[in-house]
Amino acid sequence: AAAATALAWSLELPTSWLHCSRQRLRRELVRRRRIATRATEEPSESWPPIETYGVGGAALSEPSRLWARGEVAESMWRRLSLGVAGGRPRVDDPPVWTVEGFVSELEVCRLSDLAMFEPQRLRSLRQAAALPWDDPCVVDLRRRVASIFGVDESFVEPPRIVRYSRPGDTFELHVDWIVDGSDSQLELLGQRVATALVYLTDVPIGVGGATEFPRLGVSVVPSAGMALLWPNVARSGMPLESTQHVALPLSREGVTKIAANVWVRDRPLPTD
Repeated sequence: AAAATALAWSLELPTSWLHCSRQRLRRELVRRRRIATRATEEPSESWPPIETYGVGGAALSEPSRLWARGEVAESMWRRLSLGVAGGRPRVDDPPVWTVEGFVSELEVCRLSDLAMFEPQRLRSLRQAAALPWDDPCVVDLRRRVASIFGVDESFVEPPRIVRYSRPGDTFELHVDWIVDGSDSQLELLGQRVATALVYLTDVPIGVGGATEFPRLGVSVVPSAGMALLWPNVARSGMPLESTQHVALPLSREGVTKIAANVWVRDRPLPTD
């Protein structure tokens, strides 16, 4: 049971999903524990840049294990290109949208209350928390995200909460797609093709905390209930370097930023 729990934490999935896959994921667990240790001791190195794995530029141009399933990517892009109800386009290519009121005030409170923050990460530059995947509010959020991106609900990961609460708290420049071609979760879970970042708190302008995409020239200030939506791969399934983004450091005491990450894979997730 302890091993299954550790594996679930390492891949950010419910324990029950990984019960039958312990052996094949042991190496991944060791690798992620090393990353988690660095995140505690040396936060600036907690998320390796994509260059660490030799990906980017020409290395991404040829189909590889990093590429998502093309039919899923194409369907998702088609859906986003048709427009998002109540949404505001922020970038045309790739299509980046914000949607005010994506979750209600009641849902904001419920999701925040459900967060189970992990003690081992409390000293890092952000605090992560799991959500009970079978709670009705969580189930509805996953269903809503699936509809936005035009995929079945089974493709949507359980949401993860992230909290920034101290000056300097940040999430360094990174991408949400899996960057390591040897990562065993690619075979089991597939590539992350899209992200819905749902803000659960307001952050005042001028105190940091915005989500910024340097290559796309867009910066979004969190507003409670708003969702920020974007694809992580091109229509072909090729991972997009342009989706590199950063959670800008908070610069003022007394400001808390909380958000829910909801990631979409290119295939149904295991259920046993």
